Amino acid sequence: MYTSARAREISGTLYRANDIENFDTVITSGRCDDDVSISFIATHAAGIEAPPRFSLRFEKGIVTLNEDGEMNIITGYPTDSDIRFYGDPDFNHTRKLDIAVDNAAGISSFVPCGIETAAMQVRYIEELQKFPVKDFEASRHGELPVSDSLYIDGLYEELCTVYEKTK
Repeated sequence: MYTSARAREISGTLYRANDIENFDTVITSGRCDDDVSISFIATHAAGIEAPPRFSLRFEKGIVTLNEDGEMNIITGYPTDSDIRFYGDPDFNHTRKLDIAVDNAAGISSFVPCGIETAAMQVRYIEELQKFPVKDFEASRHGELPVSDSLYIDGLYEELCTVYEKTK
């Protein structure tokens, strides 16, 4: 199966810290056609560089990244077998580029994420764009010393709290 589930219900809160057209912080959740709940939280305005984290729950187990002390290793916890380690997602950071070049050169026709899969993600983002973008209060702004970007004081901790409640 090379598709993603279609979200039928989407809610979202979008924020902006920096002077950009769009949002730089999102808290979103939804339900898919098969009644699976999804949630996603991200920001470019936390003021720190934090590793990505996820927890994907399935009927027969959980797959996580950077949870409970994992060090950037995707880990599977099946209910019916031993823990599985899927590796570091950043091990070969040019893999997607290599695949695209091989496809363009006619060396390969392998496409790990086809249009059917990507379309659902694009539709989700398109629906998110319909929500209003709120500006963070100016009193919470801080400026990063090595760039012109702003960060929001306490945002990282707030988003971690929301994440823990939603996983």
